[in-house]
Amino acid sequence: MGIEEAVAPSARPTEVDVSVDEFRGFEAARALMHDYAAACDADDVDAVVSLFTDDAEMWAGPRQFQGRDSIASFYRGALGAPTCHIVGVPKLATAPDGLVEANASFLAVEMAADEPQLRWGTYADRIVIDGPSPRFVSRRITIKGSAAL
Repeated sequence: MGIEEAVAPSARPTEVDVSVDEFRGFEAARALMHDYAAACDADDVDAVVSLFTDDAEMWAGPRQFQGRDSIASFYRGALGAPTCHIVGVPKLATAPDGLVEANASFLAVEMAADEPQLRWGTYADRIVIDGPSPRFVSRRITIKGSAAL
C-alpha cells in the first residue's frame, strides 16, 4: 500500500467520526435542557414552547399535553412566580431511532410571595437534533419532592 492509500479519507465514517457526531448531539441536547431552564426562569412561555417540536408530547406528573398549543396552555398556568432552576448533569444516550435520550435531576427554587418552595425531581427527554436547532420531542417532568422555604 502506498502512502496515498494509507492517508486517503474513507467514504465510510470511522468510529471517531461517529463519536464526534454523537458528542455534538449530546452537547446540543445539554444546551437545550439549559435553555429550557433559562426560559422558565425568565417566565417566557413563548420561549419555552419554542423548544418543543410542533407535535411534541409533555407530561407534568400524570398529566399529558400533546402539541405546542396544549403545552403552551400548561405553561401559561404554571409560570408566573420568580424561579431559579438548577439542572443536574444529564445521562445521555442515542436511541435506535436517532433521537437523543436525556435523563437529569433538577432543583427549582420558586419564590412565590405567599409560599416560596423548593422543588426537586427528574426530567426524562427525547430530543431531535436534526434541523436548525434541537427540540424536545417528548419531555416527562416528575416532581419527587418539595419543601416550603
